[in-house]
Amino acid sequence: MNTIVFSPYWNIPASIVAKETLPAVKRNRSYLASHNMEVVSGSGVVNPSSIDWGKYSGYNFPYTIRQQTRPNNSLRRVKFLFLIITPSTCMILLQKVYSKSPAVPSVMVISG
Repeated sequence: MNTIVFSPYWNIPASIVAKETLPAVKRNRSYLASHNMEVVSGSGVVNPSSIDWGKYSGYNFPYTIRQQTRPNNSLRRVKFLFLIITPSTCMILLQKVYSKSPAVPSVMVISG
């Protein structure tokens, strides 16, 4: 195990932002606040009311949206990061992802 993160932020993947979050924010401007999300740029947190949401669609959104560190965020209270370096210098990240829905099982995500 490489890292343990307590009360982690969840940086929402671009695919979810493009397909789910941006359309939801366009329909309901309070969506981010009601889901404990914030918009972040390289210089810090951005006020969502300063963004022209209609200007963005799909993958051209120049910001990161992250879910704040709360007990009920998508990563819950602890994030375990396992970094395995293989002989081909490929790095593999293993991360436990919890589901809020009892109908959807928790999964282990592997990326590399």
